[in-house]
Amino acid sequence: MRLRLGLLCSGAVALATGGAALAQETATQPLQPPQQQISRPSGLQGADWRQQLANRHDPRRAIDEELSRLTRDLQLTPEQVAKVTPMLHEHQDRIQALLDQNPSITREAYQTQVHAISRETHNQINSLLTEHQLQLMTAMVGRLGSGQESRHAR
Repeated sequence: MRLRLGLLCSGAVALATGGAALAQETATQPLQPPQQQISRPSGLQGADWRQQLANRHDPRRAIDEELSRLTRDLQLTPEQVAKVTPMLHEHQDRIQALLDQNPSITREAYQTQVHAISRETHNQINSLLTEHQLQLMTAMVGRLGSGQESRHAR
């Protein structure tokens, strides 16, 4: 069965962060495993992390949530939404391809590559933004980084 993963937690984090500098900063912060996994033996890191990711993630919902947040918080125009939407889908597709083409990739190598993909995607998105929207992005990043706003709808 093909794992259908998309804008994975780390990908969504990097997209929501806005600037390349912040994406580089987050690239050094690994994903934290679910609380119940912290006490598990380290021998379960192989495919187990992939299954955990698959169980927690719905790529279509993640894309929709990210597009909604960006549209709302950055006041994207319909033209910008039309350009950002395929960027988010391409982001998801590249991450899925990374998993599909590298069945033995380690979690750490995966995270590094997802952050690189995410940096490219948010740089593309940033290139579409006006000066005002870039300021709004900075404010959004601040809220996300401070915990004032969640990256995921609850």
